[in-house]
Order: sequence, then C-alpha cells, then structure tokens
Amino acid sequence: MMSRDRITAEKIPTKKYNAQIQERETGNEGKWNHLIYAYGTYDSYRDRAIVFSKYIKKEYGVKKLNEITPKMVKSYFKDRSDLSAWTLHLDRAALVKLENCLKNRNWLSNKSSFVPTSEELNIPDRKLEDRKKAGLYTDLELDSIEKKVSPAVRKYVKFVRGTGARIEGASVIEVKDVDFEGNDLILTEKGGRTRTVPVSEDFKEWLQGLIEGKGLNDKILPVMSDRNVQEQINKARKELGIKTSGIHRMRATVARNMNNELRKRGYSVKDAKQAVSTHLGHNRLSVVKYYVPKDLL
Repeated sequence: MMSRDRITAEKIPTKKYNAQIQERETGNEGKWNHLIYAYGTYDSYRDRAIVFSKYIKKEYGVKKLNEITPKMVKSYFKDRSDLSAWTLHLDRAALVKLENCLKNRNWLSNKSSFVPTSEELNIPDRKLEDRKKAGLYTDLELDSIEKKVSPAVRKYVKFVRGTGARIEGASVIEVKDVDFEGNDLILTEKGGRTRTVPVSEDFKEWLQGLIEGKGLNDKILPVMSDRNVQEQINKARKELGIKTSGIHRMRATVARNMNNELRKRGYSVKDAKQAVSTHLGHNRLSVVKYYVPKDLL
C-alpha cells in the first residue's frame, strides 16, 4: 500500500480525472498508467492477473514477471478463445495494467511490451448484442434476490436499485454525502468522479433509517468486498433460477425503469436518454444503448 506521505511528496493524484489533467499540463502522457482508482477494478485486475500468472508458470515455467513474452500471452488467449469478447477485453486490460506496473518499478523497459494488440490476439469487438444477452432483471426477481441474500448484501441491492450506483460507489459513500433537504445523494465512482443523483421519498426514508446513529464520516453500507457482494448475489439468483447475472445488470435495470418512467411522463427519446445518461454518471448519450435495449428507447 502506498503511504500517504509518498502520495503527498510526489504529488501522486488520488483520482483518475486529476491524473489525466496533470499529465496534460506537464506533457507526461501515461505517467500514471500504473495506478488503479477503484476497489472493484483492483479486485478484477488482480484476479485476472493471478489466473494468467498461474497459467504461464504451469505452461512455461515462468518464475519472474519480467520473463513474460508476447508468445505466452497469445497462447493464453488462444486457450480462452471460447470466452466472450467482454471477458477477453477485460483480461487484456488487466495484463496491460500489470505491464504498466512493471514499467513503473523499472522491472520492464518502457520500450518493451508483452501484451499484443486486440487484433493480434484475435479478440472480437464487443457487441451491443452481448450486453442484451446478459438480460435485465424484473422487479420481482430483484425482490426475490433481496430475500435470499444476507442482510448486509440486501442493503447493497437496495442501494443500487435506489440510485443506479456502481458497487465501488456504493461501498464508499458516507453519511455526509447525503442531503436530505435537497433529496440528493453524492456518489464517488469510476475514475474518482463524483455525481449527484436525486432520491425518491421511499428511498430517502430507508436511508434515514440506515444512517441513524452514525457519524458524518461513517460509511452508510456495511464494509464488504465487491467480490463477496457479487458472489452472494450470483449464488442467490442461481438458486432462484434467474438467468440474468451480476449486480451491474441491476444498474442496467434501473436505467430501463427510469427510461420507461420518463417516456410515460412525456419526455422525448433524446431527453429521456440524456436524463438516464446523466443519472448513470456518463457524459455520452450513446452509452445508454448498452443499458436500455433499442426497442425500449
């Protein structure tokens, strides 16, 4: 873990957005490429890097990370070619991050690279259809999952349903981030960005009960790893026979429900898309198509 003194002394940015600004101002593009700003991303990249490391140790006898070659990476991806494009792109992203970390520690030359391009690895483009196949939850399915998981995870499910938050945003939110007078909630999410989301009266009442007796700097939700939350949800939905998987699809379900409600209230297609995009913390309208199927827009 990097010390706070070092972060301050070396002016290391604590948010991705700040890192990008600093790089542009100093002309040091890619200087902070080795950093990770979200616990969920860290967990995912670490797990994928471990799987890859075990593979090359078994297949090639590799004992040091600076011994990795493009040939090994190509062989690894060839063995995983039956997986989805989304999974393979995430696998490659994890290895790119690993490579950047090695370069930052001078264990690998800045001119070297063991991670081939997506084209060289024959990774297909990620398609909208892949997201659609993942499906969306119904409200009844989410109600059933809430009853099946532990009380702690149930709070995460309710929070995501009420805000459309990502797991990493839900896990760090503190009491001081809630403005009950304005019915607003401040979320810090992907890349360290913050966004303000409106909350309903029902959700507001639930939140008030959740934070009762806590201090301003206390976390609202129980401290749990993203992986633990995901595992419990997936276990519950499998036992219930629910095909849709993952807590991120709950976020997509929130987007679908919000879009439908806005359209019923007379919003145009474009205005509804803009509202949904803003609510999810995105800057582009086009990203909404990955959450709300075209036939619902």
